[in-house]
Amino acid sequence: MTRTLVKLEPSSRAKIGHNGGPPLELTSNALLWRRASTKAWKTPPREIALRRLAQAESLGVTYREFTSVLMDRGRRLSALVFAPGTVDVREPAVRRKFRTLGEPKVLLLIDRRPGAWVPGAEKHLGDKPMTIRWLPAGGYSEAITGSISRFLAEHSLMPGETIMVGRNDADLAAAEAAGLAVFKWATDYYAGA
Repeated sequence: MTRTLVKLEPSSRAKIGHNGGPPLELTSNALLWRRASTKAWKTPPREIALRRLAQAESLGVTYREFTSVLMDRGRRLSALVFAPGTVDVREPAVRRKFRTLGEPKVLLLIDRRPGAWVPGAEKHLGDKPMTIRWLPAGGYSEAITGSISRFLAEHSLMPGETIMVGRNDADLAAAEAAGLAVFKWATDYYAGA
């Protein structure tokens, strides 16, 4: 009786450190995670989905971003914080984005460097109620976090209800230090506006 040997191609052999078991996608934990995720993201009743969509659009975020914060933190997003240098009224995309916003609470952080803000620029951003805070020129990470905390306290908001639009790693670090729910890069936030 002859036995045929199956020759494995190099690409089909197990790699070093692999135990030869099934791929991780087939584990019971992955299956449970997929089921739970499918159940959590099940489409809610039409009225609720439309309300969430309208709230997301009024803040300039996607339905999925809005809903994930709602599921993760149990809070609805309701405030926007714009880091220094992220609101340039000379840019048409910025003006278009502000026209599409609903009535969220808005905090504009502006540094005191010459030319950082055009006097009277807020009239180009529509009639949205805004709080403007001036920060010391340069090196303002602690000042940003303090300004955000005061803004949240003044408006009885929680950090989990707030989105920050920033443009650099210092802005991201300030958003994390303040415990904000979402950080959006300014280029992504204004894209498609």
